[in-house]
Amino acid sequence: MPTATTFQAKGRRNGFPFCIPKVDLTSGIPSSTDGSVGPADFWVTLGGVSSGTASQAQIDLSLNNAMKLYWNQYSITAGNLSASSSGESSFALSRSSEIQANNKEAIYQKTISEEESDYVPVERACDNPEIQSRGMVFSDRHEDETGDSISRINFSSVSINGRLEIFDDSIFRMYNGSTDDESNFVGYGVSNISLAFTRTKLRLIPASAGSVDNSVKVQVGSFFRGQEQSGIDPDSGDEVDEKFFNCTLGGMDFISFTECSARAIVGSTASSTIENVVSASALSGTASSNFNADFGSPVSATSEGTSECKASIAGLGFYTY
Repeated sequence: MPTATTFQAKGRRNGFPFCIPKVDLTSGIPSSTDGSVGPADFWVTLGGVSSGTASQAQIDLSLNNAMKLYWNQYSITAGNLSASSSGESSFALSRSSEIQANNKEAIYQKTISEEESDYVPVERACDNPEIQSRGMVFSDRHEDETGDSISRINFSSVSINGRLEIFDDSIFRMYNGSTDDESNFVGYGVSNISLAFTRTKLRLIPASAGSVDNSVKVQVGSFFRGQEQSGIDPDSGDEVDEKFFNCTLGGMDFISFTECSARAIVGSTASSTIENVVSASALSGTASSNFNADFGSPVSATSEGTSECKASIAGLGFYTY
């Protein structure tokens, strides 16, 4: 990890250069799906508290970890991060697309006048109006468009990014009850520290032949609203595995939310085979699909499709002094 220049910051006498907002875990958490506000379904402080009350040592540990994330975080590293797709059809040329970014490191950067550079700790002491954005982003994308029809789109994309914005309500004082009662204070946490996302899509022509559309997303934070589900989503028809996990990243306690979605559609029921496999785990997920179709036509309209997605978050990097 890189070495940072030593500096001093007066801050607000709370360890940060801004006031920390409060959140009531029993009523004030936005949903991860529809945005509605209500009680957290899953939470843990940066001091490892996930229910009841907290000791002073646990509160102190959560503060130290929150300060470490804000002042010294350098990067987020992906583990497996890949997306691929392929296609074969008597109606179109075969095609394939593949991206791999295993162990890819996303660096915490700032943007000033469209130029990016590392966002070093000393620059985080106060809000700089010249800094247009702060965060970590890596992304790659491959597209193959052989015509104007949307049915011919074939692409893969992978990305890993993180946000710990200044003055952006990223760090919170977490309360297991009313924020007006300090006895409910259980420690510090972060709303969303990182995100890894992969997606691949394949459509064969004509549009009735079939399509494959897969994605995997892994989010990490201290609190979430939402419900776990596995099986067929009644709204989208996708095969899904969406779960929350207690996990450790960079030696700190977090909640990870892994969403895996796979969908293979064949436009005709004649001699079709569909298989979707999704698997969510702590800090990682996979999704795969394939379809085979023989529409029973005189021209033997055989169509095949395969698709895979993997995403995981492996670690956090910090500056040293």
